[in-house]
Amino acid sequence: MKFIKIIVFSLSILSCKSEDNKNNLNSSDNFEKIFVDLKIESLKSDIIDFNQNSLVIGRITDMKYINNTLFMLDFPPSYNCIKGINLETKKTLSLIKLGRGPNELNRVDAISTDPFNDRLYASSGKKIFVFNTPDILKGVKEPELIFEVDTPNLRIAQGVFCVGDNIISATTAKDRFLLYDFKNNKSKKRFDWNHSFLKEQGYFVSHPKKKLVAYIQVYNANITFVDYSGKEITKKDFVWWKSNLSVKTTANNVRKLNAGKNLRKSFIHSTCSSKYLYNLYTGKEMKRKSKDFRQSNKVFVFDWEGNPIKTIMLDREVSSIAIDEDREVLYASSENNDGELELIKFSLN
Repeated sequence: MKFIKIIVFSLSILSCKSEDNKNNLNSSDNFEKIFVDLKIESLKSDIIDFNQNSLVIGRITDMKYINNTLFMLDFPPSYNCIKGINLETKKTLSLIKLGRGPNELNRVDAISTDPFNDRLYASSGKKIFVFNTPDILKGVKEPELIFEVDTPNLRIAQGVFCVGDNIISATTAKDRFLLYDFKNNKSKKRFDWNHSFLKEQGYFVSHPKKKLVAYIQVYNANITFVDYSGKEITKKDFVWWKSNLSVKTTANNVRKLNAGKNLRKSFIHSTCSSKYLYNLYTGKEMKRKSKDFRQSNKVFVFDWEGNPIKTIMLDREVSSIAIDEDREVLYASSENNDGELELIKFSLN
């Protein structure tokens, strides 16, 4: 178990489109090369310690921002699955005890936020915990709602909760994208999508205001924008490269991913504002004894039409990102040379 050292960075934006930064982009990478001639911003940091600067955590696999609070998914979890810090009061918090009790889970697969309804969602299989974030900040640790999705063979993907209308999106074993109304506990829309859950694993990022999500893959440089505002669900697909993956069936009739050699990691983590989609990208090989593919200092920015906008070069490698759109701040988690996990922030204005 590690202690997470909470730190803040005050940042200055250096000159854009410098030759040094261009050289940091891999022009032989089919994804990175589309950004070579676009704007590049460099962010440099200074460290400032918070008053309360430690929090027990394993490894941050997901991070979300809401109500001036960072919520982090701890995996493998310690006593609690979700950790958080209120950035105004500097108070830390923990949610969801490990176990099989009424308000307990043996794991949390994904977390997501709904800024319109001030909610934090935590999913474990088909079970969803719904928290009211103002209540959390007052010390309430019990969820305001617990429900189970009544759909067979459902896989709840990471970051799938769409804002504003109590709908979640998910992928099923039959390779479909669906919208689910958890108030009435029933499916609303289905979309037949030629999608292999194993070979095309990824996560959803929801637009904060529109009925629009992006599905971002982790083993392929592939982003799919899904619009569910109309009667029909539509999608726009962007593919830059794909890994050589296959699926094998074991003697017990279990389907598993056969990665083979030279498996690459594409997108590590993503966050979004109403204007842009921010993608932390590595492109590195996933070598067994290496952790290099888990972090990157390159954030590639798209608009919600799928147009590449710019590259943000961070002064250090990070593993997850979250954005405060109102204050124009990008938060991130990182690991220093001593193996300590750190929280940092970057000014985007």
